[in-house]
Amino acid sequence: MPLTPYHWGPLSTLGLLLFTIFDFPTLLLSGVILDIEPLTVLLFGLHRPLHGTLHNFLFGLVIAFFTALIMNKWQAPIKKIMAIFRLEQDSSFAKIIWTSLFGVYSHILLIRTASLGMALRSFVPAYKDIVSWFGHRLSCGKRS
Repeated sequence: MPLTPYHWGPLSTLGLLLFTIFDFPTLLLSGVILDIEPLTVLLFGLHRPLHGTLHNFLFGLVIAFFTALIMNKWQAPIKKIMAIFRLEQDSSFAKIIWTSLFGVYSHILLIRTASLGMALRSFVPAYKDIVSWFGHRLSCGKRS
């Protein structure tokens, strides 16, 4: 379900209710950034799971960190946009990191708890997913 209003509705409500705790634009971006994976799968017709490699806790940590770096770097232009909507915030880098982690992990938890099998794979990235992302076949140690 890439880039649907279902992601932004609950996050924006939570972000506005807890406006002093979360960096609002970071929360909105970090809640959907992982859906780059299903979007590429759908656009390019890849034969992979929609919620595969990026939708686990290890890669979520990496994605959250890079999202926080990007949002921190773009803080000045984002403040101007947020001022138009009268949602000005002063955010520290720590607040941006916390918000990014919350947004990414809430996305992973909501997606992964939809089925038990996906929930069990949330803690360890599947080797087969990583290898298939690069288009190689998994040989499982067998010689041809």
